[in-house]
Amino acid sequence: MNVAESNTPEAKAASNRLDQWKGVADYLGRDVSTAIRWAKNCGLPVHRVPGKQRRRPVFAYRSEIDDWLAASDLRKKAPARNGWLHGKPAVRFPHPSSPSEKESASIPGQATETTLGAKRSWKRWGLAATAFSVVFLAVVSYQLAAARFSLHSPQLIGIHQLTSNGMEKYGLLTAGKQLYFGQYQNGWLALAAMPVDGGPVRLLWTPAMNVLPMDISPDGKFLLALNDIYHDHEREIWEVPLDGRSPHRLGSLTAHSLAYAPDGRSIAYATRQSIYLATANGSSSRQIGTYTAVPDSLHWSSDGTRLYFSLLDSVSRKLSLWALVFTNNMATISLRSVPSPVEPIGEFNWASARQNDSYFYADHRVWFVQYNRAWWQPAMRVTDLHIDMNGNGGIAFDRVSNRLFAVSDEHDHGGIQEFNPHTKDFRYILPGISGTYPDYSHDKQWIAWVDYSDTGGSALWIARADGSAKKLLVSFKDDIELPRWSPDGTQIAFMGKETGHPYRIYIVHRDGGQPRKAASEGSDNQGAPTWSPDGRFLAYGNVVCLETHSCAVHTIDLATGEVRTLPDSEGLMTARWSPDGRHIAAMRPELHQLLVFNMNQQHWRKLADSVDSADLGWSSDSKSLFAAFAGKDAHIARISATTGKQETVLSLEKLNTYNLTTVHDGVFAVTPDNDLLFSRPAPFTEIFSWAVQDR
Repeated sequence: MNVAESNTPEAKAASNRLDQWKGVADYLGRDVSTAIRWAKNCGLPVHRVPGKQRRRPVFAYRSEIDDWLAASDLRKKAPARNGWLHGKPAVRFPHPSSPSEKESASIPGQATETTLGAKRSWKRWGLAATAFSVVFLAVVSYQLAAARFSLHSPQLIGIHQLTSNGMEKYGLLTAGKQLYFGQYQNGWLALAAMPVDGGPVRLLWTPAMNVLPMDISPDGKFLLALNDIYHDHEREIWEVPLDGRSPHRLGSLTAHSLAYAPDGRSIAYATRQSIYLATANGSSSRQIGTYTAVPDSLHWSSDGTRLYFSLLDSVSRKLSLWALVFTNNMATISLRSVPSPVEPIGEFNWASARQNDSYFYADHRVWFVQYNRAWWQPAMRVTDLHIDMNGNGGIAFDRVSNRLFAVSDEHDHGGIQEFNPHTKDFRYILPGISGTYPDYSHDKQWIAWVDYSDTGGSALWIARADGSAKKLLVSFKDDIELPRWSPDGTQIAFMGKETGHPYRIYIVHRDGGQPRKAASEGSDNQGAPTWSPDGRFLAYGNVVCLETHSCAVHTIDLATGEVRTLPDSEGLMTARWSPDGRHIAAMRPELHQLLVFNMNQQHWRKLADSVDSADLGWSSDSKSLFAAFAGKDAHIARISATTGKQETVLSLEKLNTYNLTTVHDGVFAVTPDNDLLFSRPAPFTEIFSWAVQDR
């Protein structure tokens, strides 16, 4: 390469680029799991290669990572490798000069410096090993005896379904006669309530954000909730009066887990890797513990002397249970690790069970935990109660009726939603149908979608817009993506992949029959097809092509099967033909550029910079393009096809259900009347109750 070639934008981008998670991790000097975690939780700028394959490779730019590191505090606060120190979470407490007792009125005593272990001299090792062996044998013997004679785990009997509305639900609290939970409403999780014995669901609070109920005050008058503003970030704490008054935010506090103290005068909350105590009105708070793993699932002992919480190793995915003990000198003690059958995913949901410090918690099942403070008793007991449920669903226990309530997911479905940019409303279409990659016919009488759930591979389905006349057209053992209707509504083109073969474009008739390949020959990976207005041609960009430098934009003559490559289209992807047939839009992913090709003049024009979109779609009048932007400020923008001016039509910043981090979330379709279609995978969740009976 000569000097001129090395100074081209393409060459500079290539030299600046890091490929795959390993390349990113090596540049950071961390392991791959740490790089993935930083990208998910801390905004590390890692991009996915545009395209529609289900597992797209990632890449990053050295310059963007350098800027991120310069602005980030992770270099100061980066967790120890694997999130652990010498096999235990490192505990740090604030200096005694932190806020005074007067400033934190009802908050328990000051924290002092605590270490995880004392150094032992070489001369005492032999004695320590002997003592450890004796204690270990005694504990094992006792545990075996306890397991045989004294483990009385509760049983759940008499399952009763309380809801059947098919709406997604999240979180669950109870206060005597009412249940409180988040229920999906117009794009958000609203705060809802219903009687504990079943009955109508009432919406109590429907702000433009996701409301996650967390705890109820001991007097039953207030509910603490988190609102989900930024995906995978700490959330604002809100107090919701249950007498109908307006909710209000507690100062500037943010958290991912919290709990009222038993006296109702203070709140414990966890944010990032620390635990804090605050007055109930949020006016003052102080740190009481910091850890090298993220504390979660905060809950108090009934007498308020202990604050229990979990720590999850982000690499090994092992969960351990801990407690902050409020004695003369506050200390953190380890209770024990949860037995190996538990494989935690996401957040845990705790429910206080009885006054003797027993608790239920749930991941994929419901477990029973009993803490015992006598030295001769086990630290806790865990019994699998064999309830299939969603780890993020929520559980609650009512001491009066001795019943356990749970949000249980029967199965997942890929709900399809339509968003109106003018009214800002979402609505589900095809209720009860599981699908992704939806697309309307041009007369909006038919809809096509892909289903991955029932066949073991991929299946292309169609139905009338009202859900009737549902029909399976094609099934592949591997992959089908992005079906698109022909202008006359009689055919569907889609990209498909059979095992051991590249992605190719196929065409199938609406009435069924054997699909045929659109191109007569070739072995390139063909991406999403879009039709010319007369239905005689298809345009596509390649996928799985960045590493081989084979990306380009092509057209297919459907009469002959001949493939033609558009001039100067090397390096371009995500091709979309305008409805008027005059232009083809495409992305240059490495430079984040959006370009349009003039079919009459046969040349490309850069329309916009800083466009890192997973998908593109033309408006029906060909005057603008819609593009999906991922990241912290995820949104859908409308881009003028003449000026390149961008306008946000849908902010996804607060909609954690549309995070644009997966291929399905990043893909949308534009309807004939310029609404947006999304595939929104979500569980069918309902609320159930069981009577709890001790053995």
